[in-house]
Amino acid sequence: MNTFSNIKELVATLSREVNLLSEMFKKRKSIKNFQYDYALDLVDNNDKRIKYLLDREVIRQNGNNLEIDDLFLQFFEQILNANEEVNTSYINENIEKIKQNIDYFLNENNEQRKYNYLREIKKTLRNVGNITLRNVVDLKRNIDNTFKNEPNYKNKIAKLNNLDNKRKDIIRLIEH
Repeated sequence: MNTFSNIKELVATLSREVNLLSEMFKKRKSIKNFQYDYALDLVDNNDKRIKYLLDREVIRQNGNNLEIDDLFLQFFEQILNANEEVNTSYINENIEKIKQNIDYFLNENNEQRKYNYLREIKKTLRNVGNITLRNVVDLKRNIDNTFKNEPNYKNKIAKLNNLDNKRKDIIRLIEH
């Protein structure tokens, strides 16, 4: 596995392969798989460009199919607010982190270290707010999509019940 050596290399690669990655991202949820031959057309039939993305683990290959690696997929979904998965555990982890830093802040006598703990608390609170808001938006979108698009009644009820449980989890975390 090769990694990117710096931000400049990463951004240049993402920019160079914007057509391929955009198309793959758009079709990430479709039933049809993203074919290698189609990807080759999007990179001007330059096989080395696809190999470079595979080597850097930006994309993965499964037989003749390609998909965006989970790490990059999560990054794109979070940045673009296109995430369909509601994750309450991340909120819970951040709440625990806030509690720990509050304890450290209260125990600290050194003003500089106290300030660092306060800064960390504020940063984590902002993260919790953003993540919670994003989860609520994702949850609403998922409920709407499930209600409108799920053709199987039993699956629709099961999915809506699971989404309702996630809604209750978010409420519990907010009240916590």
